[in-house]
Amino acid sequence: HRWKMVFINQDADALEQILAEEWTYAGSLDGNLGDKKASIEDIRQQEGRVLAVNTFDITTRLVKDSMVIVSGKEEIVSEDKDGKISFFKARITDIYQKINGKWQAISTHSSPREEK
Repeated sequence: HRWKMVFINQDADALEQILAEEWTYAGSLDGNLGDKKASIEDIRQQEGRVLAVNTFDITTRLVKDSMVIVSGKEEIVSEDKDGKISFFKARITDIYQKINGKWQAISTHSSPREEK
């Protein structure tokens, strides 16, 4: 839930707390990996706005007592600077690890999806 609110509120400071230093993102169309620094900068420079982040079919799996895998479906509704509304649907997987007593994301993967 905190991560969804980061995008809606464009809260780079909250994202700083959610992502571990070594966090990576896989799922960009160019095949490159994203990192924490770039993602935080993207939030700060975002010209449009995210109107909603809806998640569905979320499952969690605890791995030992210090790691959890969260997967499901996500739909992001956004508005660009010209007022155009767009929808992005994806299958997501996030891996969180307890670091110094605090849960932080260490890896994220998303794949665009189409519903038929």
